[in-house]
Amino acid sequence: MTYISYGVLYRLFDLSGNARTNLLDFIISTKQKSFADGKIHNFSLPPDDSYSERFGITFMSLDSDNLEEFKNRLLTLCELRKYKSRGGVWVGLGSLKNSDNMVDMVAFNDKPWEYDEKLENLSKTFLDGTGQFIKLGKKIGRNEKCPCGSGLKYKKCCGK
Repeated sequence: MTYISYGVLYRLFDLSGNARTNLLDFIISTKQKSFADGKIHNFSLPPDDSYSERFGITFMSLDSDNLEEFKNRLLTLCELRKYKSRGGVWVGLGSLKNSDNMVDMVAFNDKPWEYDEKLENLSKTFLDGTGQFIKLGKKIGRNEKCPCGSGLKYKKCCGK
């Protein structure tokens, strides 16, 4: 039996109906990509400044069915995405390659953001050009600030 934190459910149900539908569509297409090409794919929803807690989501579709590898990769990716975007609350969702489930693992992190030199260096090394940030609402303009929180324009950061 799997237990999901109430914090995860509250955050996901707090999304608008359209946002939940769009999130589901992105999860399906990301999982299909991994199944088709045998590679890891992921996306993240950046924190929305309208929430005081700066809440973000990451989804990862693994290229294998190794549960331990999956757990480590998902937790690491979520921690780095949360750190880079200065998120307050982060939900990680993930799926194994050959699973019939849409989501096989859920992670929840609500530790307050604070500067960490190790995470700073790891986020620069491992997040450069990996995955994508998406918005469930309006499109991010090339000259807008990147939603990851770097302070750079989107075209110079995650929009490369």
